[in-house]
This record gives sequence, C-alpha cells and structure tokens, in this order.
Amino acid sequence: MNSLFDEIKLLTFDEETASRAIVRLRECGCCTRCILRFLCVKEASPYRMVDSRTTIEQLMGLQDLVEISNEQPKESTDGAGTNEGRVGLDKNTESGLCIACLGVLQEQYCKRSFLEEIREVVSKQDFEYRAFFCSLSLPVCLLLREHSLWVVLNELQPSIFNEDFRNKIIPVKDVWKWVNGSQLANILGVPFDQKSTFAISLTFVHPSTEHECSFLYNLCPNVFQKRKHNRHGWEVFNRANVLKAIQNTTIKKFKSVYHCPPRKLSSPCDCDPIKCLREAVYVAGRYNKFSRQLSQTPWFVDGVKRFETSVEELICKPILDLFKASEYKFSASGREDVDVRMLGNGRPFVIELINPRRVIFTPEQLLALQLDVNSSTTAVKVHDVQIVAKEETSVLKEGEEEKIKRYRALCWTKDMLCDEHLNKISNLGNIVVHQKTPIRVLHRRTLAVRDRAVHSMSASKIDDHHFHLYLSTQAGTYIKEFVHGDFGRTVPNLAIILGTECDIVELDVEAVELDWPKSLGIDYKN
Repeated sequence: MNSLFDEIKLLTFDEETASRAIVRLRECGCCTRCILRFLCVKEASPYRMVDSRTTIEQLMGLQDLVEISNEQPKESTDGAGTNEGRVGLDKNTESGLCIACLGVLQEQYCKRSFLEEIREVVSKQDFEYRAFFCSLSLPVCLLLREHSLWVVLNELQPSIFNEDFRNKIIPVKDVWKWVNGSQLANILGVPFDQKSTFAISLTFVHPSTEHECSFLYNLCPNVFQKRKHNRHGWEVFNRANVLKAIQNTTIKKFKSVYHCPPRKLSSPCDCDPIKCLREAVYVAGRYNKFSRQLSQTPWFVDGVKRFETSVEELICKPILDLFKASEYKFSASGREDVDVRMLGNGRPFVIELINPRRVIFTPEQLLALQLDVNSSTTAVKVHDVQIVAKEETSVLKEGEEEKIKRYRALCWTKDMLCDEHLNKISNLGNIVVHQKTPIRVLHRRTLAVRDRAVHSMSASKIDDHHFHLYLSTQAGTYIKEFVHGDFGRTVPNLAIILGTECDIVELDVEAVELDWPKSLGIDYKN
C-alpha cells in the first residue's frame, strides 16, 4: 500500500522514521489502529483492514523490519515517566489491552456482534430514520494517554514529532466511525451520514478515569474545581479543562507527574447503555382562543392547578402523541390573560418537540393533525400547522416589543357617555404611555416603568355607560391598566383622558401583526 506511505511522507516522514515510530508505539502497548492514528493516517481503509494476520508494516507498505535497533529502550528517569506497564515487543500480535484507546478500537467494540447489539437497541427504541450517525463520548483519561504517547514520540525525534504533529493525530472517535460506520449502515439498512439528525449515542467510560486524572488537582488547582453536572452528581474533569491543562504544561513538567508511556490497565472501557437521540423538531402554527376561562399555559398556585387544562395542553397533547416525542416546549408570540379571547387570524406559536421518534409526515397528515386538535375542543382552534426550521423560530422573539397588536375592549364609564368623550378618544392619535409594573403581575415581573406606544384608538357607543374601544398598540402594552389607570401607575390613561372613572369589562385580541408562520391557504374553520 505504497499510496498510504506516500501520504505519511507528506508529514516529512521517511521510511526509517516511520518504522522506528511503529516499533516504539508497539513497545509501549499500542494497538495497530492506534499506531496508524499516531502516524496521522487519514485514509479509512487501512483501519478497516486491521486483523490478526496482517502486520502494520504490510498495511503501511514498509519493509517488514524485525527491529530498527538492537538497543533495548532506555528506562526513563523523569519521575513518573517510567516504562511500567509496557507489553511484549512482538510486532505481529497485539498483546493485551491497548494503552491508548483502552479497547475502544480493538475487537470488543469493532466486531459485528457489537454492531448487532446496537441494531437491537435501535430497533427496540422504535425511531423513524432515513440516515444516522454515531455520537461517541470517551473517558477524558484518553486525552492524557494520547498526550503521553506523543511525548514518547517527541523524545524519539523532536523535529518531526513536534507540537504541530500532535494536533494532527487522528481522534479515536473518527477511527471508530471509519471502521464501523459503513458496516453498521449495512446492518441498519440506511446510510451513515454525519449530517443526519438521528444519532446513536455511545458513551464509553473507564473506572480509572478519576484516579488517573487526580494529579490535575495539584497541577492546575484553579482549573479543576468541582462543578454541578446535571442532576447526577459532580463532574470535575471534562474534555475542555483537561485539554487546557495539557496545553499549559511543559513536556518536562508533564513527565514528572504522569507516566510516559502511560501505565497498562487490565480492563477495557465499558459502554454505557446505548441511546438513540433525535434533533428537536419544531412545529409552528397560529391559534385562536374562544374561552374566557382558559390560561395559555398550565397555571399553578401554591402547587395547585387552577384550571383543568390550558391552550398549551389542548394543542400539544395530540402533536406530542403523533410525533412520539419525549417532551416538548411551547412558545408563543406573547400571551393573553385567562379572561381574554384571541380572535382574528390567531396568535403565532411554536412547539419544540424533544427527541421525537416520528418526524416524517406528508402535508395531508399534518392537516389531519390540525383537524384532530380542532375537533377535540371548542375552546381553541389552530391553523397553518407546519414543520419549520429551528432558525425560523427566532422570529417569535426578535423585535418582540416592535410588533403591533390590535384589541377590542368593552369599557364602562361612571359618568354618562357623550359625543365629546368619543371624539376625544378618536382624535388622540399616537401617544406614549408610561406604565409602572401593574399590581396584578408584580409577583412575577420586575418593578419598572415601561414606555409603550398606543398608535391609534377609536370608540363606538353601546349605551350611556358602555362603549367598544378599538386600539392598535405596541406589543407589551397593558391594555386593562391603560383603561382604568391602575391607581395612577399608568399615565396617561383612559380615565384621565375622559375625565371620569373608567373600567374594562371584556377584552379581545383581534390581531397579532406578525407574518409568520407562512399561510397554508387552507380554510381551517371548516
């Protein structure tokens, strides 16, 4: 395989240097695939061809040298940098557990029976997918071991195995995928695609990781401080901080605190239970709310649910069931109060479906989903339901305060209404109101004064004490407080403008002026 050695020559290798590196890495206890990694072989086929009958020299197209030098390797005198843990020097066999990958690239995890285990797990988890990729998580002690072996090569020939070379060593993750990706694709019957949204997650762990990394506490005490790791305990060592420690430590210092080459271990990595993960899918649409006794999201007071259901629950349950997602997150372009209806073209919303098992739907199936939601309740209707890209969802929050919303309010006045009152309202034009956080929401919103624009108003009289108020306002305007004044916390307010006590009886949102998601042109009311 002369082309492979030609590739290595690009890294300023000559045949003798490559052969010496091979012998040295084999002496240290590296498996064949890890030796190829440390020679920066970027072609996948040699890694796949590794077996017990083929020497690495044959794979490399090198002369099958028995030994580069009759000299035995010298014992290191640099503290912890001893030769402990080395395996036998027979170059035709892999003697025991690889000290570099701790078995991840050896037979246990690179044979068909392991891939069949993966297929069985994937089948049981019942995901729908057209392609896949593998996501590998490795014990961080492998970073130390890789660096330690680079130090060994650096001692062999510093001019070649320098810092730049270290950054070109092929990662264990990449090699595992090269070796197993195509074979696993054949077993699963779909292509291996790094851009797939469906991942098979393999987490390799080793019980010695904590002990092996423990010297880093003293080496870099400011870096290695305990931090909370999800809900499962404390994580100290991670890829980012271990790499940072390595990069900030000289070779001499590293050799004094860590074995070069690394110690041999007797047990390989374990593989945690295999998991399937799907990127989130986003379902958008618009909803109308016709009830005055329905909150937008589940409402709890002192741990007790105030209402039986909510807009969120009525919409999301059928969607969650269809997509078979693990969980969801509901977002909307603002919110209406429990006693406020959402009319007109509805309010835009998006649902983030987390780890969905079903993701492939026709437009007809999504229309059927929409009809399913609408037939399950009279309180809420949805339309323009569609799958959207994650990037689109930012539209809901971008320019949130610049959006315009239109309202209709049924209002009451203490004094009798006259034409002068109605003309005052219609002639006001564009005004700015200063709203101190309303008393009714102080428990959940920061105390502040917010300026909001009322772009236009008009009114129509119903009787001597009631009228309809039509407003177009900046998003975030507290309409109820603008009408009654909230004990002077909103100024100006309608009570001040009309010169009489004023209150709001009913409120409807008639439009949220956001052109998203796109209209599907379907009469959703039928």
